[in-house]
Formats: sequence, structure tokens, C-alpha cells
Amino acid sequence: MIRYRHLFLSWAILFLLPGLVIGQITMAFDKDSQPIQFGVSRIEKALQKSGHPGRKIKVNRDLLDAEIGIKVVDHDATLRKEGYTIRHQEGKVLITAIDPVGAMYGALDVAEQIAEGKSWETAIDKKVNPHFTVRAIKFNLPWSSYRTGPAMQQHMEVCRDLDFWQAFLDQMAVNRFNVLSLWNVHPFSYMVKPANFPGANNFSQQEMREWKHFWTSLFRMAKDRGIEPFIVNWNIAVSPEFAKAYGVRERNDTSPISCHAGYQRVS
Repeated sequence: MIRYRHLFLSWAILFLLPGLVIGQITMAFDKDSQPIQFGVSRIEKALQKSGHPGRKIKVNRDLLDAEIGIKVVDHDATLRKEGYTIRHQEGKVLITAIDPVGAMYGALDVAEQIAEGKSWETAIDKKVNPHFTVRAIKFNLPWSSYRTGPAMQQHMEVCRDLDFWQAFLDQMAVNRFNVLSLWNVHPFSYMVKPANFPGANNFSQQEMREWKHFWTSLFRMAKDRGIEPFIVNWNIAVSPEFAKAYGVRERNDTSPISCHAGYQRVS
């Protein structure tokens, strides 16, 4: 009798606490789309934090067989760029958009609903279109900054850390920002060393490779999250090394070497 009672209690626990059961949720989406992959990763994290620690995403290419489907359609007159719909269809959830970023935002919406206590089965159907096409953050870089001082310089190493940028870009995507503007006076000497202006900076070849890795990694991570990076610089400005090497002023120098016919043009 005791044995049967224990067996009954075990089944009752499994029935009442399904979050303790390790299982999978099947999803269909474009695995080649990095923005959509990012959105899917947030759904998985939300499931794991909401009392479903064993829930894992199983990729299924067939939308008809998936519990959650994400689809980018060629045309939908009701959707604008980066908009999306969430709707239930035959007991399944389908997220649709006309571009991968919109699909990512739809996945983020489902992830947020799960984090707020809903399940994917009870996620609210909705249609969302962005009110503003440009949602930007202005970020002052500490190198070649418009002013100097502890407030700028103390973050030099932080802003070279790609882990910092990954976390920052994650938050931008979650909060639906789609433009990152990076501001500094003269960024080009941190990006290239022109062959005909070798005095533009004092970086070694190894240091230039490190800068190249930083910029390409930063821009790639931004693109993977549906964020477009912009470099905003001051004109006319050159690096301190350039000014010293070629005998010009750092700011507002209108000599041919500093202007369009010279360094600024090739940079």
C-alpha cells in the first residue's frame, strides 16, 4: 500500500509541477539569420528563468511541426519595417515580420511575456509597428574625445572590452534601439594607417591589428542584433601625431594636406 501511495505521489508531482520535467520546445526559424538567432536565445533564457529549467529549444525547419514558428514574409501591407505579429494558430504560436529585425523583436516580445509569467501557449496575440524608424543612442568614445579629463579617460579600458559591448548591445536590442552613434573627434587614426601618411598615428602593426579586430567585432555584433553603427567625427580635425608629423593644427586646419585633397580624403 505504501509503495502504491509513493507511486501516486510521484505522478501527482510530475503532473502538478511540469516545470520540473526536462523537455524540449520545437521552434522553426531561419538559423542563418543572426538577429533571429538572438531573439530565439532570449526565449530560451526566459524559459529557463521562469520555472522551466530543463526547457531547451529544438530547431525544426517545418513551421507546421513547430510549437513556435518565426517567419519572414515577402509582403504584409499591415506591417512596417521592423514590425511584427504574434498570433496563435492551431495551438501553436507564429511570429511573422517582413524583415529579420522585426522577427527578432517578435521573439523578444514572446520572451518578455514568458519572463512576466505567461507561457508560450498563453502569449498575447498582437501586431506591433515601430512609431519611430530611428531609435538611436549617442555614445561618446573616450579616445580622441571632444574634451579630456577623468570622466572620459577612466573608461578607456572598459570601452576597449568587447564583453562590455556585447552586454551593451544586448540591452540596446532588448530595448528596441536600432542605431548606435559613436562620437569622437578623429576616429580614423584608430582604424587605418594610410601608406602615404605613415605619421597619422604611432601604432605598431600589432596594435593596428588589435584595433581592426575591435572595430570589426563591434560592428558585427551590432549587425547581429539589428543595430546600425554610425561613426560621427569632427571636421576639420586630425590626430595629434598627424599634426606633429606634418606641421599642421589639430583643429580647423585648412591646408591642402589636411583637407579634401590630402589626408581627409584618403582616410
